[in-house]
Amino acid sequence: MKIEKRNGKTMEFNSMKLQHSIQSAGANRERAEEIEQCVSDKKCRTTQEIRAVVSKELHRTDPDTAKSYDDTRRLVANTATDTAMGVAMMSQKAMADLHLESGDYFTIVHGSQRERLEARKDDHEDKPWDEVRLHIQDLEAFGIQKGRNVIARKEK
Repeated sequence: MKIEKRNGKTMEFNSMKLQHSIQSAGANRERAEEIEQCVSDKKCRTTQEIRAVVSKELHRTDPDTAKSYDDTRRLVANTATDTAMGVAMMSQKAMADLHLESGDYFTIVHGSQRERLEARKDDHEDKPWDEVRLHIQDLEAFGIQKGRNVIARKEK
């Protein structure tokens, strides 16, 4: 099954990736499999539809896990030359999706690494909405290669 991402690109639906994201939010494996099956049965065509179904299913049984899922996004890490260490620059859209205000703290997850950063609104309108820009030394310290996906999650 093909799905359309928010950036307009299409990709093959990956059930294991979805189950992993549901489990990362706090659901057990069985619940993640149930929700993935529900998504497949509904034949969701966009990532927004998938997120809506997952969120609704989680809210029915586990509001805390649903909140964690709702406050998590996959972003592309890039270098910022105009920011300090410990600060992440994000578009207004990315910040809104994560329910963040400038100055709020959030966690970046990359592999087994978890790093706490301060969110700031990026005034560069030419940057993609799904990009998080970090100081080069933060990227290196976290072991993140430029252009790689990271998970951003609002702190509880």
